[in-house]
Amino acid sequence: MMPFRGVDYLLIDTQFSEQELMVRQTARRFTDESILPVIRDCFREARFPRELIAEMARLGFLGASLEGYGCAGMSNVEYGLVMQEIERGDSGIRSFVSVQGAFGAWTVTMKLQPVIVTIHLLLGLTLLGMLTWVGARQKEHAPVDRSAYALRIPAAVALILLALQIALGGWVSTNYAALACTDFPLCHGVLIPQMDFANGFTLWRGLGKTADGEYLPFAALTAAGVFFVTRLKRQADYTVVERRIPPQDRGIDCDQIIRFGGPLTRKKYPGRLRRVVYRPAAGERLEFLTNHLTLGASTVARIYKDRWQIELFFKALKQNLRVKTFVGTSANALHIQIWTALIALLVLKYLQLKARFGWSLSNLVALLRMNLLVYRDLWTWLDEPFTGPPPLAEPVQGALAFS
Repeated sequence: MMPFRGVDYLLIDTQFSEQELMVRQTARRFTDESILPVIRDCFREARFPRELIAEMARLGFLGASLEGYGCAGMSNVEYGLVMQEIERGDSGIRSFVSVQGAFGAWTVTMKLQPVIVTIHLLLGLTLLGMLTWVGARQKEHAPVDRSAYALRIPAAVALILLALQIALGGWVSTNYAALACTDFPLCHGVLIPQMDFANGFTLWRGLGKTADGEYLPFAALTAAGVFFVTRLKRQADYTVVERRIPPQDRGIDCDQIIRFGGPLTRKKYPGRLRRVVYRPAAGERLEFLTNHLTLGASTVARIYKDRWQIELFFKALKQNLRVKTFVGTSANALHIQIWTALIALLVLKYLQLKARFGWSLSNLVALLRMNLLVYRDLWTWLDEPFTGPPPLAEPVQGALAFS
């Protein structure tokens, strides 16, 4: 098949950059070599060329205009040129790429907003229902008895109620509220708990925040399966529900199950919490509050201590390596950045250990950053950092012996 050569009467190509022309040429080659040779057979066989999906993903056509997450991050012009070339091959494939990018943009650019995830769920179930309906029409069925037509209205009402129930269940799940009432059929000890419909059905809110823009309260964290250990305020108003026997010789003074007593705090968290009092061998008495009701009391105290170690670790990373923000939001990107910082910190610690000079880590990092482009022996500089670099040897010009 001859390669496609477009006719540019208006000289539009002169307005494109080299990058844009290169992207269009890549899409044009893919259309000529991959789409056009198979699309006629796919049309006759009534099938979608699924074998092309992996190649389109490798070329960056899927989610082409999205930044990060392994996407190509194309400009609007580059994305339009790609879609134009794929449309030349087949409009169905172009629609697939466009719709996939649109749905991906919802999830990527708008993050995991509850309304977006719920829409994904409902559209997926709608598609499943439509495919089931189309499949049922392909088969012949026995004639329906006329008496069954009387059930059309009850069946339609039942179908609507089922759809509403699915939508409500999806909304509860995507808002991480499925575990809010753990003592079903009761909820926090009452049959009909206090409910806030205005806040519960707010369609758009910031991630990790309530409809009022405040951070999620303890009750929301518990409903999402998130456990915490924090300090309890000295003036906190609470009622002891249950007293547990503290372990011996662990520094634990008391282990209690409590409920908040104040009207405001009880409204924010009506459920049960745990109060653990720890008295170290040397130091002040510490009161911890946690929503984890099954861990050992000494384990709760140790978790709080380990939490400080984590905070000190990130503090060291921020101060010494200038890690101000995360380059990505996925788990993989986060792991890569933290491991890279750990490797750099380990190398710096090793240099600090090997040096005979009494370096502090912050001074070592600062002076290393200043001397990165200086040509000198590293180990000599570590031992004597304030001596100047050795003078460079004068170049020796060789003499050619002509005879």
